[in-house]
Amino acid sequence: MYEIETKRLLFRRMLESDSEALHRIFSNDDAMTYWSRPPHTDISQTMSVILDTLSPAYAKDYYFVLCLKSPTSPPQLIGTMGTIENEIGFILHPSYWRKGIASEGMEEFLKSFWETQQNVGSIKADVDPRNDASLRLLEKFGFVETGRESGTFQTHMGSCDSVYLRLERPKCESEA
Repeated sequence: MYEIETKRLLFRRMLESDSEALHRIFSNDDAMTYWSRPPHTDISQTMSVILDTLSPAYAKDYYFVLCLKSPTSPPQLIGTMGTIENEIGFILHPSYWRKGIASEGMEEFLKSFWETQQNVGSIKADVDPRNDASLRLLEKFGFVETGRESGTFQTHMGSCDSVYLRLERPKCESEA
């Protein structure tokens, strides 16, 4: 896996040394509101996620940590974005919400995904219908709703529903 860069972001492979930075995100109540698991209460939970992500079972997935670039210091880890079994997921620390970072990241992520994952015809998403920001972001980039289902997850918030979305591989100009 390689790195992806935008004007403000560096996408890179997750490392075990990312545990503290990722724990700041995964232990944040606001960041984890619509996640399928409750906020982490111990860094060992975060390390377990990292080790799972780095395991051979996830080798075919296209998953990155998002780092905010700075001209005066090393890039700072602020979230994750990627696909696991062609289902997209992303999370940002709330300090970076409403700054256009998710849009900037999604644009470059999708471009890179389609260029490198030639055998994939579509990306899917499963979003809690109360998560307006994620739904708006995905719709902005062409994801379309394919269905809804009630009671799909039991989380720290109780029973949660799902909105299913899908993004088809863009057609090449020669195919249009």
